[in-house]
Amino acid sequence: MPSPRPPIETYYAGAYWGPRKESPEECARRAVTFLNLLASCAPLLASWNKIPKPRGRGRKTPLMPPDFTALTEAFRRGVNREPGGPAIEHLGLRVSAYNDGTRDDFVSLSMLCGSYATGRTSNACVLNPPSRGPNAERILSAPVLTAVVHSMAIDWEPDWAVAISHAHRDVLEADAKDDVWTGWVTRSPSTTC
Repeated sequence: MPSPRPPIETYYAGAYWGPRKESPEECARRAVTFLNLLASCAPLLASWNKIPKPRGRGRKTPLMPPDFTALTEAFRRGVNREPGGPAIEHLGLRVSAYNDGTRDDFVSLSMLCGSYATGRTSNACVLNPPSRGPNAERILSAPVLTAVVHSMAIDWEPDWAVAISHAHRDVLEADAKDDVWTGWVTRSPSTTC
């Protein structure tokens, strides 16, 4: 009997910041800049489609090249609400996107901004790269992940940003001593790029 394969280690890049009330227009301005910066990091990060709401229904909406008006509307529609209820503005505005990649090239992106809810971290930009295949090897390299984290730090002005494995994050989260997770690449006010 062949021995089982070890699980594939998965990584992500994330930027996190506290309460910052921003309008759909302000979020869209940041997203336009960020998507352009991200496109310069790697070819796989240069093509994005908005995930329709409810998830999986509706037409594919390309986000590249980034269009300020389309992104403003996407953030406006990304407001949190109870079904049929009013907008819950203090929870912010979310736009999620994916690339056109196959299963091995699939990348997802989630941008939550404009939240002014109090709590541990209320706003975030998270990129989940592929976990296997040739494009994963390219994306999961120090130069590309450093460029992604740098792009997040430049545009979203987070309190901190990191590229980290999910397994390492789980260990740090369980320890829960620090508010900033130190990963493969970390950017915080106390670090420099």
